[in-house]
Amino acid sequence: MGFSNQKIGFFGFRYYKDAGPEIYWTKDQGHSWEKLVVTLPDEFKDDYNKTPLSPVFNGEEGLYPILLTRHEDGQAVGTLYLYSKDGGLTWAYDGKYDKL
Repeated sequence: MGFSNQKIGFFGFRYYKDAGPEIYWTKDQGHSWEKLVVTLPDEFKDDYNKTPLSPVFNGEEGLYPILLTRHEDGQAVGTLYLYSKDGGLTWAYDGKYDKL
């Protein structure tokens, strides 16, 4: 869980039956939450479980790390990152931050 400011926050998890990532966000200090839709490259869709970790912000810029593990053996492969430059209102994948 992490907040970019007093209003915008994020809660991420991966349910053991799903590949993930499951990320919910609030824009009203946690009074209501909705699912955050994120788009990842096709190369990460089928073979990996994706567990969102805690987002980190420096002002309006943020990184949302997502841990990749293989379906077949649960071994960690590395971490990919979503990037935001508007306090978490929008997120995009940028491979330059990946640690794979």
